[in-house]
Amino acid sequence: MTFQSHTRYRLKDPEHYDDEYGKGYDHVEAYEGADGCYIADCWVVNAKGDIHPGYAESPIPINFNSLVAKSAVPGNNESRRRSGAMWR
Repeated sequence: MTFQSHTRYRLKDPEHYDDEYGKGYDHVEAYEGADGCYIADCWVVNAKGDIHPGYAESPIPINFNSLVAKSAVPGNNESRRRSGAMWR
């Protein structure tokens, strides 16, 4: 299996992104252009789709093997954009 754009997946390690900026961010949402990829840019989010405050500027690369593939549900990120500050 591979990523699908604009889809939310649960992480196999639900505490991987827990830190001083937020806890409970145990999902990722694939960014646009992720269809068919094994590694894709994703937003770190919670089960409701809220972005982790420490990763809110830009999606980060995630390996599909670190996800629970059967947990795929439509995401909320079709309107999200990378921060301009990160791409100058």
